[in-house]
Amino acid sequence: MGRTAFFPYPAPAGDGPLLHSLEVPAGPPPDPRFAFGSGLDSHQPLISLPHLCAFRSHGAGMRKKRSLLPVTYRSLAISSLLFALPVTFSCAAWAQQTAAPVQQAAVSAPAPAAADQPADPQLKLSPTKALEQFEPAADAEYQLGPGDEISIEVPGHADLSGKYIVGPDGRITLPVAGTVEVNDKTRQGASAAIRDALTPYYTDVTVTTSIDKYGSNHVTVLGNVKNPGMISFDDTPTLMGAISKAGLSANPTSKDGIPDTCVIYRGNNTRMDVDLRQLIESGSTLANMRLRRNDIVFVPAQKQEVISVMGEVNHPGPVTITPDLTLHLALAEAGGLTHDAGKNIYVVQASTGKTVMISYKDMMAPNGDKEIALHAGDSIYVKPSGLSKMGTVVQKLGPAATLIELGAIL
Repeated sequence: MGRTAFFPYPAPAGDGPLLHSLEVPAGPPPDPRFAFGSGLDSHQPLISLPHLCAFRSHGAGMRKKRSLLPVTYRSLAISSLLFALPVTFSCAAWAQQTAAPVQQAAVSAPAPAAADQPADPQLKLSPTKALEQFEPAADAEYQLGPGDEISIEVPGHADLSGKYIVGPDGRITLPVAGTVEVNDKTRQGASAAIRDALTPYYTDVTVTTSIDKYGSNHVTVLGNVKNPGMISFDDTPTLMGAISKAGLSANPTSKDGIPDTCVIYRGNNTRMDVDLRQLIESGSTLANMRLRRNDIVFVPAQKQEVISVMGEVNHPGPVTITPDLTLHLALAEAGGLTHDAGKNIYVVQASTGKTVMISYKDMMAPNGDKEIALHAGDSIYVKPSGLSKMGTVVQKLGPAATLIELGAIL
């Protein structure tokens, strides 16, 4: 006789409150590997598939056998659902916990250092050192260019020897061999290129190249000069040589015409700013630095730096600064002092904010104003005299005050 186990599942529709029982046949306990419902509810017994065979329903006042198939399928479905839901939620929680650190690490990862920031600080060359590197070497060999007239000697081949002019495309044309590229080549390099072009047609060829006229040895000068344009040279071109041939343009600021600055352009990517006047005044040889052919020299318009002269002068206003401008010359440029000028002259220095006073008598002494250097933005002010102030006050008081003053004098 088997054992009876109560199983708390609902009764089929239409019956009263029933308590379902399951007759478990006698024998060894079911194999837990085939059991379902374990771990889901500790109050439910383990039920194996082989023992679902004698399910009976007991109603109130009646006893009848019912089909076990619907209840069995329903039990399997409910047990599978109860087993699958915790596993599904557990997997989802595990996936979320796994992805969260990865996402957080991606967000909190520090940005890589900018590639354009060098690890080591870059040192900048001084202007003098930069000019020295920009200047071609004194022994730099000349390179051929369009317009150069050259002579080619090929011993034993009089038909090949002769004079040639380098064309705008940098080539020359030889008998038999045709065109040969010689642009930007030295004499020796041009000879090698010509020899290579003649070798397929002649044996044991020796070529010598010489320059008769430097047609491409020129620079271009533009800007504030009298004769802007292309300047040709028979020797190595220089900066001062190019500017002087283009013509110095005198102006009120620089009466000698020497520009304060200039710019040299070389090729398409190189530019060099030159503080020309500073180089000349310091005695540097870089003021007449060597240039390369096809360099472009631009001379900008020179700035007119001025000072202001105000007060008791005949023509108050701006005065242009020149290299030899002094205090008394600035007053002379302003038309000189008026009759109402006072004894003292004041110079307000824009660079320091200080005010320097000098008397007219001291200024007119030999070298009296040499100690006061004038700079752009300075202001010169001449105060009126005390008598001039008194006369102005009397004029404002009217004719009655004038009569009183005359009576006091008489």
